[in-house]
Amino acid sequence: MECTKILPNNRQCQARAQHEKEFCFRHDPDAKEAGMIASSRGGQNRALQGVYGDPVTLDSPQDVKDFLAKVINGVWSGGVPVPVGGNMGFLSRCWLDAYDSSDVTKRLDVIEKRLDIQR
Repeated sequence: MECTKILPNNRQCQARAQHEKEFCFRHDPDAKEAGMIASSRGGQNRALQGVYGDPVTLDSPQDVKDFLAKVINGVWSGGVPVPVGGNMGFLSRCWLDAYDSSDVTKRLDVIEKRLDIQR
């Protein structure tokens, strides 16, 4: 049976009603306080607050490779939430792109200086 609560948009709530009740947990007037606590805890759970390892220094692609290995193992073992692991993967890719661009620029500068000397 569906919850009998009529929502502000004049539609009926689509959630399943609790056993032997006409309302779902969220709309049950007898469980209002428990519903508020559950909503609060749900929001806190999604905040992903925490520290998932020691600070790292990334100076080389090898450092990024080692860092990603730790992140992947942390996600796999459950010590790092999947969204955090995904973000670290994305940020690592950004770091590697910036490193590559910087490295190419440095190498071009060296080549240009050599060409200027030879002229």
